Order: sequence, then structure tokens, then C-alpha cells
Amino acid sequence: MRLKTAVTLLVLGGTLVTALPLQWVWWRTARESSIELVDALSQQISSTFRREWWDRVTATEAAHGVAASLLEGEPTQAGILRALGAALAATPVPSALTFDDKMTGRIVATRDSVGKLTSHQIPATGRTSEPFPKAGWREVEVDPDGGPPALAYSGSSVEPGPLSVFIGMDRFSDLLGAIPVGRTGGAFVVDPRGAVKIAPGLASAAALLPVAELAATIVKARPANAVNIFETRRLLVQDEGYRVSLSPLEFNGWQLVVIVPEAEFLSGIEMTTRRALFSLLSLSLLLGLAAAALAQRVLSEPVTALTSDLGKIERFELEEISHRSSGLREFDQFSFALARMASGLADFAKFIPTDLVRSLLADGVRAVPGGDTRQLTVMFADVAGFTKISERMGTSVIEVISGYLDVVSGTVEANGGTVDKYIGDAVMAFWGAPRLDADQARNACRTALAAVDAVRESGITDDRGEPLLVRIGLHSGIAVVGNIGSSRRLNYTAIGDTVNLASRLEGVNKVFGTSILLSEETKIAAGDA
Repeated sequence: MRLKTAVTLLVLGGTLVTALPLQWVWWRTARESSIELVDALSQQISSTFRREWWDRVTATEAAHGVAASLLEGEPTQAGILRALGAALAATPVPSALTFDDKMTGRIVATRDSVGKLTSHQIPATGRTSEPFPKAGWREVEVDPDGGPPALAYSGSSVEPGPLSVFIGMDRFSDLLGAIPVGRTGGAFVVDPRGAVKIAPGLASAAALLPVAELAATIVKARPANAVNIFETRRLLVQDEGYRVSLSPLEFNGWQLVVIVPEAEFLSGIEMTTRRALFSLLSLSLLLGLAAAALAQRVLSEPVTALTSDLGKIERFELEEISHRSSGLREFDQFSFALARMASGLADFAKFIPTDLVRSLLADGVRAVPGGDTRQLTVMFADVAGFTKISERMGTSVIEVISGYLDVVSGTVEANGGTVDKYIGDAVMAFWGAPRLDADQARNACRTALAAVDAVRESGITDDRGEPLLVRIGLHSGIAVVGNIGSSRRLNYTAIGDTVNLASRLEGVNKVFGTSILLSEETKIAAGDA
């Protein structure tokens, strides 16, 4: 039964029988619907923060690799200072780098809150004795410049001493403060020992701190094998109710806590409930029908519309989300938050193949490593002589290659293919996954022909005014396809000899002076078409 039908029947029945049961049912339904919407928003916020968190963590680890490569073979103190400063300047996330030389002491490069880089040396005689850190992540009470607490990452040692990279807790605090959680909500990070590790840099955070501390005790009480779990519950602190969502960061057992005060999304419902009670007690059946119609317009339609928007976000149809104006402040604010969230996710979507994401979500494919063997037809397409073109054009080649990639990708998608990745000027695509395609070879051949024609008709030229020449290789066969990568970062792709042969065929076009080469397997699979 649809929500508007249920509300209409309840309003009419309650008017004829008794106002009190109807008022209770309406209040309960509206409350549960609001809680479900808030829980869904909390999950989206948690997902966004975890992605941002791991971007910073992996960027910090990458900074260690950059610094280690710059320090390799660098014997002088001045050279080490330059190397640390260069590594810090090249990676905007970390706040400091340190290199411990057993003979000369600790060399430090830091970045302050306004982005200014400095470097200096702490002599060995001016330092207290402390063991060199082990490889991995650790917490430190102060950063190398005596600032706030930080996280430090140390990789394998670089001669003649260890190298560490730091990221201040204040950077994660700023990230928490930048996440909109309603008007008065907030997000915190707690550890499995029951401590609040990171609080948002907001004035309102102090009011929510007791709630975060109570949530931390819940995490502490969990058994060791159940630390990294998702959990949503209601907490009561000083007679005030809060909706709390706990989700794992997969980092030292830490958990993200998203807190939304119940008063923020239930106050309007409570007020409307009281008004409805007085109205229903005094109105006749005719006014009851009018109240039902009003409830349908004010509640059913906005809830249905917002639920539809959540479904679109779940399906990654972000471009269809826009702010829906509502007379109820809670619904209006919630719709505005959804629109802002969709806009933020749309920015991230530019870095991933959104059509593929939608397809995987529709097929229920989870984002975990795994795959299976499939019959695929694989295509590689690139631009003849692109290396020389890019050398001549410099950065202006970006406009040319972007236009070319857009044209070729469009022909792939128009013929039911999956764009796997861009490798410089090369496009890798395949047919037969994630959805089966009985005509995969024919569709791939049609794409190859269409891509050559489309690039020629697009009028895209190099710096000499010459049209781009496309070289394409096609091969059909068995390949492993699925989520390839680690538990932290995945790529839905295909691997194996079938993929390698398609790539080689593309390159062999140079030998024969051709635009398209396909294997005998693809020719047989395509048939007489």
C-alpha cells in the first residue's frame, strides 16, 4: 500500500472512530520515516568520510615513498633538507617529514596551518634518547614541531636512519567539521579503548561530546572479533534523544560516529501532531477528508519524492537530484542536504566510470576483490604517433586527447560496451561483462568502424592541422573479469591472454599500415555480419 493511501485511510477512520489512535499512528509513522531518512543520510555521510579518510592515509603513505626515493643516495645534510622539503611540497596532505640520522640528529620539514614550509635540524646531542619507530602507523602526542597530536607513518628504514611522515589530527578534525550533519549534528572518531580520538572543529562539538563519549563506551564493550561492525541506535543523554550511527574506518579499530539530535528532525512532527489532535477532535467527516488531502500533499508527496531521490543516489543517478522546496523546514533542509550530497558525490564520480558503477550496483556486485572467467571481446584503441604529437604540443595536447577520448568512449557506450580505462591516449574496452552479450563480437566490430568514422568526422586535428589516425585491435576469448585490486582500492577490469593479445593487435597496425586489426576468433564470432 502506498503511503498516501495509508494516511488517507487512517485519517478518515480515526475521525469516525476516535482521534487518539489516529494521532498516535500518524506520529509513529512520521517518526519512523524521518528516522529511516536520517539513517540513510548518516550512511551516505559515513561512506563519504571513509573515502576522504583513506585518501589522506594513502596520500601520507605515498609521501613516504616520494621522500624515500629523493633521499636515496643523498649523503649531505643540505641535500637531505632539500629532499624532505621537496617531498613535502609535492604532497599537500602531510604536515611534516622527519629523517633520523644516527650521527647528525633529526632533520625535520614541516608545513604550518597556512601552508608555509620550513625545515631544520635537531642535533643528536640535543635530543633525548628514543627508540627508532617500527614500520607502520602510530599515534604521537605532538607533531615534530611541538604542535597538536598527529598520526605518523614509518616505512622501511632509509640509510642511515628511519624516515617518518606525519599528518596532524587537526586535519582530520577539519574534515569532520566540513561534513554537514543537519543543523546541530556532528561526526566524531572513537577508538576501541573507549576514547574520543578526533572531534570536529566546530563550536557546536562541545554539546555533542557526551554523546560521542557514550558511543565510545559501546565500541569498547564489543568483543575483539566484533570491533569493525556497522551499528545504528538511539542514545539518551541528559534526557535528550540522539540518532547515532557507528561505522568502521578499518584503521586501528577506529569508528566514525555520526550524531543527529532527534529534536532536529522530530520537533516539527511533534508540533504537527499536537495541532492535528485538536483539529481532529473538533472537525466533522468533511474536515477529516480535507485533513487527509492535506496530509497527502504535505507528507506523502515529500516523503515519496525524498525516498525516490535516495533511490537515485543508491543507483548513482546523481545528475537527477535537485533541491525540492517544501513548506516543512525539516523536509526542505533534508532535500537541500541530499542535493548537496549528490553534488559532492558527482565531483568524485568524474574520476570513475559511472555507467559501469550503475551497472554493477544494478547487478548486486559488491565492492570486494573477486571475479570469474567470461567470454569477452576486448578492444584497444589509440592515436597513431601520439607520443610525437604530445611532445610537440605540450599541455595543449590535453584538449585534443580529451576530445578524442570522448568520441571513442561515446561509440563504445552506444554499442553496449564497457570502457575499462584510459591508458594515456589508449582506450581499453570490452563486451560481455558485467552483463552478458550474445552479440559481443559484432558490437565490438561495429564500435571499431564507428570509432574510426567518428574521430574523422569530429574534425579533431593535431598541432599541424592533420586529422588524428586511430589504430584499433580486437580479440575474443576467455578472460578473468571482476574487481581486481586490494580491499582498499579496486578496479573492475579484465586480465589474461585475451586482453594482452588485443593490445598486441592494436600495435601490429603499425606494421601493416592499417586502422583496425581483429583476430580470427573475433571474425568467427562476428559471423557474416
